[in-house]
Amino acid sequence: MSTATVEVEVASPFPADKVFKVYNDFHNIAPKVFPKVFKSIETVEGDGGVGTIRLFTFGDDSIDYRIKIVPTDGGCVYKQTVIYNCKGDEKPSAEFLKLEKELYEKTYKAIEEYAAAHPEVY
Repeated sequence: MSTATVEVEVASPFPADKVFKVYNDFHNIAPKVFPKVFKSIETVEGDGGVGTIRLFTFGDDSIDYRIKIVPTDGGCVYKQTVIYNCKGDEKPSAEFLKLEKELYEKTYKAIEEYAAAHPEVY
């Protein structure tokens, strides 16, 4: 089995604690803002805090996600590593990975916009 990796990094004007709170609700927001991408998201273990494990269902692919939210002066940086576990030796094309990176960046921005539009919740 081979792997391919996409690294996403998006600067945000929102403080890290707010972004973490929004991402803690990702399982509810993501299917609303990108229903064609996120079929379902289930909590496998944990209560949403540090160490929580969630299962994302997209289709037949096996993908690992790692998300880190780093505080900065007045905001934060959202960092995401996406590892594609490929069947056999074939890997996604560079163009596919570029489009995926853009999709993850758009997803983050859509969730950030959703949180900004719902300040009473986040």
